[in-house]
Amino acid sequence: MHVGGKRTLIIPPRSVTAPAAPAASSAERNADVRRRIAGGEVESRERIVKVSILDDYFDTLRTLDCFKKLKGHEVTIWNDHVQDVDKLAERLKDAEALC
Repeated sequence: MHVGGKRTLIIPPRSVTAPAAPAASSAERNADVRRRIAGGEVESRERIVKVSILDDYFDTLRTLDCFKKLKGHEVTIWNDHVQDVDKLAERLKDAEALC
């Protein structure tokens, strides 16, 4: 999904990259994590991290071998640059890791 320079992906640990769902409540995210653990998508000792990647202008990060290390995590890739601090803060408000 590509909206206003934002690409949001949930990278399942097995196969195809899927677009992320709209922002969910904490309870919904916890239920989703429990579902993914029960389905064997992630191990119970693993934690799903919300990762935000800035300024991937040419959308090339997914082609790198190291990108596979993000499997099972919720990854948002931003293909444009934002100079405005308030807009940047809004983009990153839910991020737990920043690249």
